[in-house]
Amino acid sequence: AAAISEITLCAKVNGEISRTACFNAFAGTQTSNAACEKLAGGEKEYCIENLARLLSNASSCELAGSRKDPCYKGVAVKLGQYVTCLKIADVKIADSCLHDAGVAGQDSSACGKVSIEAGKNTCYYDVALKKGDTGICAHITDNAIRAACTVNAEKSAVSSKKCDQIFDLASK
Repeated sequence: AAAISEITLCAKVNGEISRTACFNAFAGTQTSNAACEKLAGGEKEYCIENLARLLSNASSCELAGSRKDPCYKGVAVKLGQYVTCLKIADVKIADSCLHDAGVAGQDSSACGKVSIEAGKNTCYYDVALKKGDTGICAHITDNAIRAACTVNAEKSAVSSKKCDQIFDLASK
């Protein structure tokens, strides 16, 4: 009974940031949507979305109603697994999800699924920089962006190697 009253109180908190913080604190003690089911309408959907994201449970997103697409995106990005993005109906949210999950998971294959060419190029660029992998830049269709990607991904790789060397020396 205590869990149900806590979630009910969270739903009444004013302000999205404060309400999210309350749900997040509450969700850390939960393993299912049971408490969210006691809420109604948007409060229930918002609760399910936050809980699904925190528990990395994409299957719960089906129950999130109008919050289903943002729910899928939140889980996909958290896990760095773009496959969940393919369940998103809204193309803009899906493209954003593919980019963000691809970068989070350092998986350039997500970029090829983005619907707009400029978005694909940005995704490849960002994954290449995060990974320090100039080979990913070859997928970029815009010559100027591809050139910048190659230079910056190489710098990223060199910086990463230098950091690793410094860390190795410091740990000896």
